[in-house]
Amino acid sequence: MVAWPIVCRPTELGGLGVSNLNLAGFALEARWLWLQKTDQDRAWSQLPIKTSPEVLAFFKASTYTLIGDGHQALFWEDKWIHGESVPDIAPCLCQFVPPRTRRRQTVRQGLLNRSWVQSISGGVSMQAIHEYLALWDTLQDIQLNDQPDQTVWH
Repeated sequence: MVAWPIVCRPTELGGLGVSNLNLAGFALEARWLWLQKTDQDRAWSQLPIKTSPEVLAFFKASTYTLIGDGHQALFWEDKWIHGESVPDIAPCLCQFVPPRTRRRQTVRQGLLNRSWVQSISGGVSMQAIHEYLALWDTLQDIQLNDQPDQTVWH
């Protein structure tokens, strides 16, 4: 039996300086997600990458998108509204959007003729209506340009 938390400490702190392979694995998975967002020329960039929920949460908490033309950023998933995502602004409303739409609709597709509104289905609650109106007001200021979207690490 080995006390891995102690062994993985730096030698200055009484450990052996052994790398924590669990954290190294998280970093490599996050790197895949980063490359998928920032390097579209890779052959596998359009394929779905299966990562652990911890890695996905770490990546989403660590990155945001500067919106440009809206072709790369996902409307319902990415943090593109002044550093926030739609689920941050309207968590209840997002429950009425099908998962397939959340994973595929880009910002450009959503903002074009306000088609994000058509993505909402089912009988929405009063809370969802309130969030819908707040999201509507927030999106009034968003303007797309001809620059590509840019994913930024905090």
